[in-house]
Parts: sequence; structure tokens; C-alpha cells
Amino acid sequence: MQKPVIATTGAATGIKAIDGEEIVVVDDEMTMAQEIISLLKDSDRQCSLGLKARAYVEREHSWDSHLCRLTELIEEGTV
Repeated sequence: MQKPVIATTGAATGIKAIDGEEIVVVDDEMTMAQEIISLLKDSDRQCSLGLKARAYVEREHSWDSHLCRLTELIEEGTV
């Protein structure tokens, strides 16, 4: 949906998005609140983070990317 994402380390576990570019990862309430307020005040940063988050999802979680990995596994004989 091209929206910026702020998550805790636990919520971001297994996500390979780059912190500060494609996602914002924070663990304490005060820092999270500050990040949310900062994003609400900075529409350019909202847009940039959202665009990069969407590009990450399209790159890493599309059907094509998963089918490509499956093909590689089959060709390697690991499946």
C-alpha cells in the first residue's frame, strides 16, 4: 500500500527490509512515538519510506520472486 512501516524488532523478525530505508525498527515506546510524530510532520520522508517499503515487498514477496527461488531449489535438487 506504499505506507511507511514502524515496527518492533520482534515484529520485524524475518523481514529483510533495511532499517531506516524500507522500514523503521524501534523497541521502546518513546522512540516509537517520536518516529511516528516525525513521520507525520515530514510528508517527503513518509512518501520515500512508503515507496521503498513497497519496492521491498514487490521485490522480495512477489509471486515471481518466490517461483524463481522454487525453480532454483528444484534445479539444485534440494526440493
